[in-house]
Amino acid sequence: MRAYAILAFICLAAACASERSRPDRDFVSVAEASLKVIEERRGPVTIVVPPEIDMTARIALESLRNVISPNAVPQSESFELPEGYFLLKTFRIVGNEAQIEGTLCPLPRSTTGMMGCGSLLKIPLHRVKGNWVQLGYQRTLC
Repeated sequence: MRAYAILAFICLAAACASERSRPDRDFVSVAEASLKVIEERRGPVTIVVPPEIDMTARIALESLRNVISPNAVPQSESFELPEGYFLLKTFRIVGNEAQIEGTLCPLPRSTTGMMGCGSLLKIPLHRVKGNWVQLGYQRTLC
């Protein structure tokens, strides 16, 4: 009887772990639509995901691209964020609205000691008949 209880516990734990690591469909769809803007004319990027970003968003992004934490960004004398990286700041879904915001590389290293701002992207999306549609985007250069 004890062996059956242990086996049942192992099966339940495995099922829970599998469910937890499966990417959420809405988050994947939002990420796919946003990556079309982010990677336009540049090719695939590595996404830098800070720890405060929701784990559901991180798992969805990991299913599509290479994802790293901020402390894993390659060090450079010239750039805080080298070519080929996107620093995620916001990944939010509320009802039928979603938004992704972040900094697109390259981000030159500031000589004042403060982080530069580079190219900031805001990508709003809206769910239409079950599909996430990009509503244009805002790019701010500074």
